[in-house]
Amino acid sequence: MKITPPLLIFLLLLTFLMVGCAPSTTVPEPVAPDFGTLVCEVFYRPSPGSGMQSPPPLIFKGGNDSQSIQFDDLAFEARFQDDEFEGRTLSTIVTALETGVEISRVLYQFDPQNPVENQFIGGHGFTGLNYVFHPTTTAEIQYFCRVEYD
Repeated sequence: MKITPPLLIFLLLLTFLMVGCAPSTTVPEPVAPDFGTLVCEVFYRPSPGSGMQSPPPLIFKGGNDSQSIQFDDLAFEARFQDDEFEGRTLSTIVTALETGVEISRVLYQFDPQNPVENQFIGGHGFTGLNYVFHPTTTAEIQYFCRVEYD
């Protein structure tokens, strides 16, 4: 079969039309899921057998925020960060008050494409129930953090 100039023009035109009319291959950017509200509940016991102190929970609704609670021997701090490069994170820090020494630090990093899940039974959220003991006294802090969706 001999390709004549009119046939060549027709084939080129047909190719351009097919490419131009093809469905778009661009995939829309995934939409980040609703992040919800983070709630950290903290409990303090100055000595074994004594009653637990339970102040109001720390609540994080987004943005960068740091909140803390001080007890007799220990301090609890939670830092929520929503960083363009590092993503969303929550750090929990327990410090001995008289020395300022950090006893515990835990970093929770959240997947930007999947919602946070409360995965631990007993209502202990996404962190599980954590126990931190003062190094020289008998004081302890218990805490857990969970996510709440509207």
